[in-house]
Amino acid sequence: MIAGSALEGDRIRVAILLFNTSGKFRSSLALPDNVNKASYSKSAPTMSVFRPTVVVEPDGTFLVIRGFSDQPIYHISRTGELLGSIKLNPNGIIFWSPRIDGTRLFVQVGVSSPQVGELDRVPIVHPREAFSLFDLASGSLSNVLTLDGDIGGTVGCFQNEGVPRLTVVGLGIDGSDSFWTVRVLEPAEKWTTSSVL
Repeated sequence: MIAGSALEGDRIRVAILLFNTSGKFRSSLALPDNVNKASYSKSAPTMSVFRPTVVVEPDGTFLVIRGFSDQPIYHISRTGELLGSIKLNPNGIIFWSPRIDGTRLFVQVGVSSPQVGELDRVPIVHPREAFSLFDLASGSLSNVLTLDGDIGGTVGCFQNEGVPRLTVVGLGIDGSDSFWTVRVLEPAEKWTTSSVL
């Protein structure tokens, strides 16, 4: 299975192509509501807003996801049949790095960085990262986790047993040395869903 998209003006058409085990094209999968707004704005922090991502569930079925909360998430069987779709809520959340955590979808989300000062009329902000968990049965936001500072790389994996942790991977400053680190996430009790962009 390959998921792709085509930009049609300010709209996106999602396509699913199915191939047999030898790589020969088998068929395309018709998706309901597969032509949607590209994003709330002309820019987005990640290309996953425009390009669908395929995530494998523990039972071997697939989710086809765009990084934009009010767009359908398609649930597809191992044999390439559409099992249904859901929409995440609240609407308007841009996200990336999807992972499955049991029956929840874990994603990194865009957030506002609070202003802590000003230098020659230029705002100084305190960077922070946020991660949301959505219930895959209802589509509702079940939890928001956060960490202070910049993540400094790409989410490699998410572990939510006991203390929620991220493994972050990336390149060194000169681009030659790779690294990995473990970052601990904290509950975002003082956050509201309106804090998430």
